[in-house]
Amino acid sequence: MEDLDLINKFKDYLLAVKNYSLYTVNNYAKDVKEFSEFLREYKMARNLLGVNRDRVCHNYLSELVRKGYAAKTVNRKISSLRTFYNYLLNEKLVDYNYFTEVKNVKTPKKLPSFVDEDEIIDIIDSIDTNSDLGFRNKILIELLYATGMRVSEVCSLEVSQIDFYNDTIKVFGKGKKDRMVIMYESLSDNL
Repeated sequence: MEDLDLINKFKDYLLAVKNYSLYTVNNYAKDVKEFSEFLREYKMARNLLGVNRDRVCHNYLSELVRKGYAAKTVNRKISSLRTFYNYLLNEKLVDYNYFTEVKNVKTPKKLPSFVDEDEIIDIIDSIDTNSDLGFRNKILIELLYATGMRVSEVCSLEVSQIDFYNDTIKVFGKGKKDRMVIMYESLSDNL
């Protein structure tokens, strides 16, 4: 089977079975196509089905790093190929997924930037609270700053999550991790 045929069947699988977005499917297909070109250029295997050593995968990883791709991009490409070869394995077109042997590249962790206290006070003080909209905006900014909640968490906040007696909010966070945050008394009163 030709590499292009395999890639097209893989795309169909990702769309129909995995229900991936078209954007993700196109990126995965592009990553597999680039690997196919690498195999041909460096004569590592006759085609995508001919990968029979983990060394080929490690050589590709080295090539991506040598070309200067960011760690996040390299990891996405490796993930694409891992998924592709899992698909081929399930279809019984290969005997083993050698990309399971490839470890992800470490990504540097960036510290989040923050707004200092004087800046946040200036922002809050600049809001005209004479209108309902202005008052609401002030409370939203205070809620974000005082609790550390994400914007998406505040947007999905429901009254039932707020415990006005204990001045706490139950937050349904990222990764389905729930947590409790504490509000100061005047924020609770304003809410």
